[in-house]
Amino acid sequence: MDVSTLLDARRRRKKRRRKKKKPPVVMSTPTPTPSPSASATPSPTPSPSGTPSPSGTSTPTASPSPTASPSPTDTPAPVENFDMLVIRRFSAGYTPELAAEVTKAGGGRAWFLKQLDPASIPDPAVDRFDGWFPDFRRPYKELLQREQDGTMGAWEAMLQLSRWTMLRRAYSSRQVYEIMVDFWSNLVHVPLQRDEATYFRGDYDALIRRHALGKDSDLLAEATMHPSMGWFLNSMNSAKDAPNENLGRELLELHSVGVGAGYTEDHVKAAARLLTGWRFRWSDHTVIY
Repeated sequence: MDVSTLLDARRRRKKRRRKKKKPPVVMSTPTPTPSPSASATPSPTPSPSGTPSPSGTSTPTASPSPTASPSPTDTPAPVENFDMLVIRRFSAGYTPELAAEVTKAGGGRAWFLKQLDPASIPDPAVDRFDGWFPDFRRPYKELLQREQDGTMGAWEAMLQLSRWTMLRRAYSSRQVYEIMVDFWSNLVHVPLQRDEATYFRGDYDALIRRHALGKDSDLLAEATMHPSMGWFLNSMNSAKDAPNENLGRELLELHSVGVGAGYTEDHVKAAARLLTGWRFRWSDHTVIY
């Protein structure tokens, strides 16, 4: 076969291939989405006052209700004044009666100055209950004897002192005086019940009350030498060859100058030696040096 014949045969095969049908392409038909119903259509949001809505009309907006003005009871309490400050600092606590008393005196300052002379202030409440507690005032000899014969323990007499003191703080008209008694009782403290010191504790309370509105140096000198303090802080057992430093240390650290004053251990030892020699002689119930 010549070349032309081969070319013709080739052209005929190409034509036959073109005439063959291609397989149909299968296309997936999308599921139609249902159109939203009228009830599912959200209602339009009202436009602010003066702003046109999509339909071209203005939708008025309700005005907010006005805020109610605070009533007089909602007004915060005023800052405490000077009279209230005086009452809180120099009394057992506010009462309507005390507030009226301060006002009658002419204010907090005038009331305070009057309180510095407690003997001039009638004290009817204390007068009523003062006789309820007779035993803590008994001399230490009598307290000791009553304890030994089983009449009353000294600790029971000290309970009377505790109750009498609390009643005075709550009800006395001499409030500044009672506050200062409390202050000094804490500073130069002797507990109500502590071994031999208990028998002298009623007299020690009387000492503090004598000096409550006086000079601290006078009170400190008497309190340091009092048998109740001596028994409590062991100076009654202090000796030349074995001085007890307890009272000497408390005298500097707590009762007077304080830890920031710069005293040294030598000062403590010197105070202990100075106080050594004070004794209570039980044979005749006297303090000796």
